[in-house]
Amino acid sequence: MPRPHRLEFAGGWHHIICRSARKRALYIDDGDRQHFLDLVASSSERWKLEIHAYCLMSNHYHLMVHTPDGHLPRAMHLINSGYTRRFNATHHSEGALFKERYKSILIERESYCLQLVRYIHLNPVKAGLSSEPSMYRWSSHRAYLDDTRRPLWLNVADVLSHFGDDATKARRAFEEFVRAGIPEHISKLMNIDRLPRALGSQSFMRRYLF
Repeated sequence: MPRPHRLEFAGGWHHIICRSARKRALYIDDGDRQHFLDLVASSSERWKLEIHAYCLMSNHYHLMVHTPDGHLPRAMHLINSGYTRRFNATHHSEGALFKERYKSILIERESYCLQLVRYIHLNPVKAGLSSEPSMYRWSSHRAYLDDTRRPLWLNVADVLSHFGDDATKARRAFEEFVRAGIPEHISKLMNIDRLPRALGSQSFMRRYLF
C-alpha cells in the first residue's frame, strides 16, 4: 500500500514527531542535544520556518512548526541527515538513526496549537524524566516562562498572545494552563497506534483530507 500523501504546504502548522530506529538512544550526552538544537536553528533560518515548541526525549523528539513558505521536507532532511552524520562520526556508529520518515500532523492553529504545545511540554513529566515541565532542560517550556532562556530561533510570542497582552501575566497563565494537564481527548488522539494526519474542525478536515 502506498504511503499517504503528506499534508505539507506554505502556511501550514505541523506537530512533528520523529523516533529512533529500534528504539535506540538518540542522544548520548548534552553535546548531542545541543548539536541537534543547533541544526533546528540553522534549518529554520535557511528554510524560513517558525519553531513554536520543541522537546527532546530519549528516543524521539517533538517540534511544533509553522511553515510560511513551505519547505518542511527540506528542513527536516537537513536536521535528520545532518544529525545522523554527526552522531555516527562522534560515537563510532553507523547506519540509520531514525525510524522511517518523520511523522507530521497538520494542525488547525485555532483549534489545536495550544493543546499540542502543552502536550509537547508535558512529555518529560509523562515519561518520568522530570517532576515538573519547568525542571526539564531540553524542552521549550522554560523559554516560555523566562525570556532570558529563549533561543533567538524560538517563537513564544504567538502562543503567549493567547494569554493576554501583559507579558508577565501571560507567562503565568501559560504555566497554569500547562500544569492543568493533558485533556483526555488529546491523550487518546496521541496514543493510538496510527497517529492522525490532521487535527482540526470538521471544515478544516474536509478541506485537507477529502
